[in-house]
Amino acid sequence: EYQVTSFEPPRRVVLEADNFAIRSVDEITFEPSRAGSSVTYHADLRLKGLLRLADPLLAMAFRRLGERAASGLRRELNR
Repeated sequence: EYQVTSFEPPRRVVLEADNFAIRSVDEITFEPSRAGSSVTYHADLRLKGLLRLADPLLAMAFRRLGERAASGLRRELNR
């Protein structure tokens, strides 16, 4: 479950989630550009406890997931 911890319309929103296994801070920023808008999504995910040993694997998996999501978003926005 996420909480909005910062909201600065129309430029920025920060969402945070914290549970027994992971802490997540997601920041989304919006800026005008010549093509319309530029959206930046930054996610900081941290495993807790012994799960921290899997941090390198989590980083690789989320990097791939992020690349696929960005590619799909670009494809849909350019239709």
